Amino acid sequence: MHVYTRFFASASFLVLLLISFPESGQSGENLSSVGLTTVERADITEIVMASGLLKSKLSVDIVSPGVGYIEKVLVKDGDPVTKGTLIFEIEASELASRLRATLSNMQLAQLELKRNQELFADNVVSRAELDRARTSSVNAQSNYAVIKTELDRYSVKAPLDGVIEHFDIEIGQYFSAGKKLATIHNDAILNVEFYLPERFYSRLREGQRFTFQSDAVSGNTGRGSVDVIGTKADRRHSIFLKGEIDNSDNRFLPDSFANITLELGHRANVIVIPEDALLTTLGGKSVFKVKNGKVSRESIKTGITNKGMVEVTEGLDEGDEIVLTGQFKLKDGQSINAKAGAKK
Repeated sequence: MHVYTRFFASASFLVLLLISFPESGQSGENLSSVGLTTVERADITEIVMASGLLKSKLSVDIVSPGVGYIEKVLVKDGDPVTKGTLIFEIEASELASRLRATLSNMQLAQLELKRNQELFADNVVSRAELDRARTSSVNAQSNYAVIKTELDRYSVKAPLDGVIEHFDIEIGQYFSAGKKLATIHNDAILNVEFYLPERFYSRLREGQRFTFQSDAVSGNTGRGSVDVIGTKADRRHSIFLKGEIDNSDNRFLPDSFANITLELGHRANVIVIPEDALLTTLGGKSVFKVKNGKVSRESIKTGITNKGMVEVTEGLDEGDEIVLTGQFKLKDGQSINAKAGAKK
């Protein structure tokens, strides 16, 4: 699993000014250049990228309903089927024979019940005899229904609209009960399944939006939102996520890889500075702020941080001028003098 983070800032806020300052113990004639930038506001979106799989949301395995030989095959691998389409039949002559016998018994029991009802009306038989005939008729109908249901299972039909897959059987093949014989999947709705490192768990929310591109379909971008977040990390310290997408136009291929971009957070009109301006120590993060020709080291707090840019939540204001490059040579309170600088 590969995970990357990326940052976007929707503002043009970098203004570089070449300036110089006298190094310690040296005269003003020997100067070193530094770069400055003016702090401005921007919109920031933080994203995380991962690899995942596109999976059919509706997928059903077709298994052998019982022991027997394949008697009929009516479809082939890759065929589209509708719900109720007969796929194949398994030989079930013994069940068919039993069904005929129970049908005969049911018909006889129904005739016996009818005769006893007529005799009871003429006071020829007792209530007990009529009840026994009725019970026999009910039992015979039940036996017939059970065997018919069992026999119907040997005529295997599609349980949903979809495409039949992994179906490679021939007439005369023998299968045991429960043997997987095919899969039917409906690709109108796909699930996007992927994992993120557990360090992101506290920032994950159902409904977070993502985009993705499939390795199998160049140039096609899909969109969706997270609807399942795993409740525990796996042995790789990763969290499972799943989202649902519309694939009614069959643009995307099930079981193909996808490159997913998940939006973790978005902040509008916030203070943003380049990451290169940061000084990071055990004591925290800071920048050199320029005022009246001198630099002062200011502690700051940051929010969304990604390669390239940083949101500043405390310590800087819009319009502040800070050192962008060369700050590692500076000391707090040091004077700097502009020298033949140029704005860019």
